[in-house]
This record gives sequence, structure tokens and C-alpha cells, in this order.
Amino acid sequence: MRERTGSAFSPRLVDSFLEQQGIEVIGAQLDRTTAETWAELLNRRYTTSDDWKAAKLASVKAKLPDEALLPASRVPMTTDWWIALAVEHDADAFIAVDDKGEEWRSLREKGRARSFNDTLRWLENQPDVGD
Repeated sequence: MRERTGSAFSPRLVDSFLEQQGIEVIGAQLDRTTAETWAELLNRRYTTSDDWKAAKLASVKAKLPDEALLPASRVPMTTDWWIALAVEHDADAFIAVDDKGEEWRSLREKGRARSFNDTLRWLENQPDVGD
């Protein structure tokens, strides 16, 4: 939406739309308990250090040119991982994301990472909040 509307974009437009649709954007707080919970989840999903490095590298490489060189040992955990974990942690939440990266795999498999177009179709099928 930012790209389409350019300088006319206002976050208030998005807020207003979400309010009208009755959609709540979840908050994500990273405290010690959450960090430990997510670390345990990631440890079960990526059982070795090499598996975890490869997952992060696959996620970052998807956004870089093919010729980019990046050692797996130096790849950080991106913000997308935190967002995906926050959505996964909330059983009622889903996310609209067209990114096919590793960080969204679990949510895609559960049908909780929807494309932009699928999200629009979902919204169109929701009853009006006033009903």
C-alpha cells in the first residue's frame, strides 16, 4: 500500500481499515520467558547449530543476489523470524506475507501465512463488524 500511494500514504489509513474490519494486530514483546519459549521451539525445529545456521542463511539468501557470498556462521536472525514466531505463538493469529522464506515455513504449513491476495479474499468473506 505504501508503494501504491507514495507520499499520500498514511498509517492511519491502515489503522482505520483494520478497525473497520475488526482485525487486531498482535503485539510482540520479547521478554525472558518469550525468548526462552521461542529458543526451545527453534531448537526443536533446528536440532543442530548447522541446521539453524542453514535456515537463517536460506532466509537471508532469498533476499540477496545469487552471487552474494555470506558465511553461514555470520548470518543474523532477521526481524522476520521474530514476527513469524510471534504469530506462531498466538494460536488465533495469521499473517499476510508473500515471502517464501524459511522463517515462514511452519506458518505456511499450518495455513497461517497467507498471500496478500488470499488475505484479501479472506477479508471479503468476513461479516461486517456491525452485523
